Amino acid sequence: MSPCSNKPVSRLGLSLLLAALATGALACEGSTSGNGGSGGEGGSTSIGGDGGSVGGGNTGGDGNTGGSTGGTSATGGSATGGGGGTTGSGGAGAGTDYAPYFYTWGWGNPAYPFTGLVDLRNKSGISGVTLAFVLSDGGCSATTDVQQHMDDVNAYRAAGGKLKASFGGAAGTYLENACGDAGSLAAAISGFVDATGIDDLDFDVEQWQATTPEVNARRAQALATVQADKGIQVSFTLAAMPHDDANGIAGGVPADSLAVVGAALAAGVKVSHMNLMTMDFYGNYGPKTMAELSISAVVDAKAQLQGLIPGLSDAAAFQMLGATPMIGQNDAPNEVFTLEDASALAAFATQNELGLVAFWAINRDQPGSGNLGLYSQAQDTVFAFHDALKGVSQ
Repeated sequence: MSPCSNKPVSRLGLSLLLAALATGALACEGSTSGNGGSGGEGGSTSIGGDGGSVGGGNTGGDGNTGGSTGGTSATGGSATGGGGGTTGSGGAGAGTDYAPYFYTWGWGNPAYPFTGLVDLRNKSGISGVTLAFVLSDGGCSATTDVQQHMDDVNAYRAAGGKLKASFGGAAGTYLENACGDAGSLAAAISGFVDATGIDDLDFDVEQWQATTPEVNARRAQALATVQADKGIQVSFTLAAMPHDDANGIAGGVPADSLAVVGAALAAGVKVSHMNLMTMDFYGNYGPKTMAELSISAVVDAKAQLQGLIPGLSDAAAFQMLGATPMIGQNDAPNEVFTLEDASALAAFATQNELGLVAFWAINRDQPGSGNLGLYSQAQDTVFAFHDALKGVSQ
């Protein structure tokens, strides 16, 4: 199913849609509009804007209600969920996982600086990526973009490459919304794992309709089942906001996003990472760099995790956290994540043994001044951001 939605696009989703439109990978026409980002130079104005409002958690009462409910239930389930969470990523001292995002529609497309996973590894040396996104194919089964390129997938793994698969994103229909119960959702997720051999799964939960208590419970129960059956790793990629010094407002993830993690922990899911989308903040936070804003979001999210999992140490909490910036020009017109920001974030991640560092997206890691889905608009050489961040895993 193509990544089309009647909701405003946000976070990872705007550049996703722009790239698909620019390269002919998206058959539908963007029809949503928003009140935030510009949509990027060269992008379709019909799908521009609102790069942060949905992902930023400003999604209304349902999500916030779900957040408070999820937070309470997570505390009740923290003995099981907490232990799983810290051990799921290897525990404190396990180092940093590094896996930039790779467009699932990017195979063979000359708009990008590589034709596939093996070509990417040969040109950049990258040892791990996150394939995005897996969605509903129109019913309770997963899209097959990855399955259609198993020769490349298997060759990449044979050469030592590691793969994550990210379910969800800003657009399209999530499996957890398409499947009516936890059993059928578990079967759909298991089917993807069996077909691809990828058992490191990320759930990028941005759409408000995927953060209700009902859907959170369905997802959590399904993941607990599949984890018990197949030993999958589970992480969640969520909207994030920086610390607002001027108004004394804590950052981290919004309540509805935190409820996603809380429900999983309460169901006994071993959570490897809570990955923050440190991008498209859409606010006036004073004279701070994007790295400083991103780091403040991670630090405040650490306190949130420790609230969900009583007794979690600082080191273990950092090991459960991830940071995913949008390299270069963000959808928010006044936000540019520079190479200097990348170096600063890498230094923070190394010093604190952050569990995960990624970025959106390796396909954009090339010079150019056109569409934001194709270019970072902030570099002179190919793979400059990868070169600035890759050291976190060494």
